Amino acid sequence: MSSIQMLLVVAAGFAAAVFINVAVLPGNHIVSSLYLIPVLVACHRWRAPAVAVSAVAAIALYIVSAQLVDRPTSVWQYGVLALSMGGYLAVRYALHIGEIARLLRKESEDRTRLQIFVGMVAHDLSGAMTSVGAGVTMLERAGIDLEPGEQRVARNAISGGILQMDRLLDDLRNVASIESDGFVLHPGSMDIVDTVRQAIDRQRLASPRHRVTLDAPGTVEGVWDRARVGQLIDNLVSNACKYSPEDEDVQVDVREDPDAVTVSIRDHGLGIDARHRSMIFEPFARTGDLDERRGLVSDCGSQSRSSTRMAARFGSIAPWEPEAHSR
Repeated sequence: MSSIQMLLVVAAGFAAAVFINVAVLPGNHIVSSLYLIPVLVACHRWRAPAVAVSAVAAIALYIVSAQLVDRPTSVWQYGVLALSMGGYLAVRYALHIGEIARLLRKESEDRTRLQIFVGMVAHDLSGAMTSVGAGVTMLERAGIDLEPGEQRVARNAISGGILQMDRLLDDLRNVASIESDGFVLHPGSMDIVDTVRQAIDRQRLASPRHRVTLDAPGTVEGVWDRARVGQLIDNLVSNACKYSPEDEDVQVDVREDPDAVTVSIRDHGLGIDARHRSMIFEPFARTGDLDERRGLVSDCGSQSRSSTRMAARFGSIAPWEPEAHSR
């Protein structure tokens, strides 16, 4: 029932009470409880302030009706007292119903938040395990003949994956992360270029058919959470490779400005349709479009909730706008 319909029902109840008391009942008889019925109806649908207004209206209409039928003041004042008590109980009931509704909404939000949190951990844990697995596979295939540079890449993949899994386990142990729908950050001095380079090395192992290139200055020092930044870059570079054609470049740029550091990631996939761009930062959103001829998802709209949440904490994140970066 809409608010207008409910208002009409309550108004009709008051009108019926006035009509019965003034025109139907004989003499100066008046039934105060008839004015309480619309208030009791209202308390099931309206909030407490509106119910209080309806209770005041019931008392006012009762007094007017008593005056019209010449009801003695010594008698109708008890009716006012009864309506006041009934109105008070109706307001209390509306408050109680409102609190129950609030608790139910909170429970539903907490359940949804927990589901998203667990899904985020599962998503990022899978990426960390992929990095570790790729590093181990590289070591197994190369044996003792691994070049120093390859050793560094394999070690970074394994150590980075272990660090990310350790942080995810901390998140699971930290109930506050679930309750606050956020992350506990541990900022410290770091070189963001080195963190980006390690993320790219891990992705090159996991997706060797993609060429991931980096254009960045030698170092960009700052105060960030190293593990969180690495997790964010891992997710974004992984998405770029996952939803791009094989043997295509994924370009990562790091730019240092006077008041900000920008990390941009660009792939050469099919792109995101304009009508789907509002979805891409929803938790685990996918458009579902599939190009069966090439076996590629037609956009990069799948993203871990953690990427969006962390980006909100570190600064901002935005989709690539080809119209604004045409060549």
